[in-house]
Amino acid sequence: MGWELVGIVRDEGRSAATLKRPGRQGTFAGVARPKARAWDALVVEKLDRLTRSVGDLCKLVEAFERGAVHVVSIAESVDTGSAAGKLFLNIFGALGQWEREVIGERTADALAHVKAQGRRISGRAPFGCTFGEDGMIFPASPTSAPSGR
Repeated sequence: MGWELVGIVRDEGRSAATLKRPGRQGTFAGVARPKARAWDALVVEKLDRLTRSVGDLCKLVEAFERGAVHVVSIAESVDTGSAAGKLFLNIFGALGQWEREVIGERTADALAHVKAQGRRISGRAPFGCTFGEDGMIFPASPTSAPSGR
């Protein structure tokens, strides 16, 4: 697109569920100082790597608009330099939040199912219990421990 790359920001290993990430905070600080900023657009690989919260996305978009910064997403082909781009940014932002919440629900359901079967869901047994060789939880008393241990 003929743009000049002036920097790369990485928040590897950090969740996009929160804005409290070092790279994101530095970028946000740059948006607030347009005269000192050497860039006009923030290019992200995917919108859900920027944030997975509709509320946080709205805060970011408002700040970017005040600072005259366009947000460009490569994967979703979104550029907030147009009204359509802003619409798609909001749609994809809502989908990212929905995806994060659905993953949380599925994880909670799967853990509840495993726990209801009496199987281990962590590396530590509950207080007063131990794990059998098959991963089942048993009281730690010697009389109720599974055989072969």
